[in-house]
Amino acid sequence: MNKSHRPYLGVVLRFGDYTYFAPLESKKTNKNVNSQVTMKVWGDFTKNKGLLGYLLLNDMIPVTDADWTPLDFHKFEKTDPRRYLLLSKEWLWVKSNTDRILKKSAKVYDLRCNHYVPFVNQICLNYKQMEKMCREFHELT
Repeated sequence: MNKSHRPYLGVVLRFGDYTYFAPLESKKTNKNVNSQVTMKVWGDFTKNKGLLGYLLLNDMIPVTDADWTPLDFHKFEKTDPRRYLLLSKEWLWVKSNTDRILKKSAKVYDLRCNHYVPFVNQICLNYKQMEKMCREFHELT
């Protein structure tokens, strides 16, 4: 299956002057994730059951408003009910965990940008460098 035209799905966050996109990733068998820089997305989030995927805070990237578009997942309700159900569950998880997502993403951002934590520096993108690259890219366009 050609996945090149599938949209990236994730959460849009703000840090200071920058908007960031944190991608969602589908669950994978034997996927190693570190709870310091990722969050598990649960289908039944009240009991932490039914793993749907992961929110990858280590792979957050700065974006401008022109770089992202909200997805209306309701358009899949009739055409692709399985996808609609998955997107609905992910949306519910995000809405129910907004405070946790904001706190954890801010902590990951702070650790990477303002402290020297070897593990975090190794596994997370260099957010300050990405911000600079984002600015430069949009100055050219």
